[in-house]
Amino acid sequence: MNDIYAQIAKNYDAMSKTHKKIADYILKNPVAASFFTVGKLASQAGVSEASIIRFANFLGFTGYSALQEVMQDHTKNKMDTRQRLALSYSAYDDKEEGVRQVFHEETENLAETLKGLDMGEFFKAADALAQAKRVFILCARSAVGLGLFFQYYLKLSVPQVCLIQDFQNNEELLASLGNEDVVFSLSFKRYTRRTVQLTEYASQKDCFIIALTDHMTSPLIRYSDCYLLARTRLFTYLDSFIAPQAIINALLITLGRRKNKELEEHFTQMEKIWSDLDVFIE
Repeated sequence: MNDIYAQIAKNYDAMSKTHKKIADYILKNPVAASFFTVGKLASQAGVSEASIIRFANFLGFTGYSALQEVMQDHTKNKMDTRQRLALSYSAYDDKEEGVRQVFHEETENLAETLKGLDMGEFFKAADALAQAKRVFILCARSAVGLGLFFQYYLKLSVPQVCLIQDFQNNEELLASLGNEDVVFSLSFKRYTRRTVQLTEYASQKDCFIIALTDHMTSPLIRYSDCYLLARTRLFTYLDSFIAPQAIINALLITLGRRKNKELEEHFTQMEKIWSDLDVFIE
């Protein structure tokens, strides 16, 4: 939905008196309202929680959480990092409840990601990785952490894995892309230009492209052969990578089952080396 607030204003005249009270509060306090629980919004608007839910239904949403998600996305899309930092001060307190809220939201990110995960797309991605001779991981900024983790473990199953970060001048490696190669692109709001540009370039080659991103509106989607969506929402200056990490873990475990013989041989050799070199304390 392009502008939920414009939709509320457009439907204002058709609203009941109670719904107008809710609309008035949301339109006057769009940022704060988008991060209120149903109970807090009801209290601030001077209506019942049931009225908030009926208001969401009136606008065409299945419930308040669906309306809230659209309002939050609209709000965060228009906020820079400093504004999101300021938002975190009101979204989380510095007591135990603030800590619990972060854990609750991370749990919701995982649950919503699993609920929306397209298993057909997931296994298509796993198949492509299992058959790949080379995998190129494209990532930038905070997503580099995910890319490094994926590269470390993927090298156990795939002959050649290359990580291409935004600050490195090794994009010429993509010039040799062929039909036995896979490009794995990671980017989340706010999407990094370089990752999108390199993914677009790769889409012109005869390779298979997997996108791990957060929305169907992500610019990576149009260039991918397969996409995996993970929810990354936190009410602060940073994004949550718990759900994207879970998808990567699931891919690696699935790939490990398909490459079990190679992995067993590899770890047999590595355990001897680790023992000989006394790598671990315990």
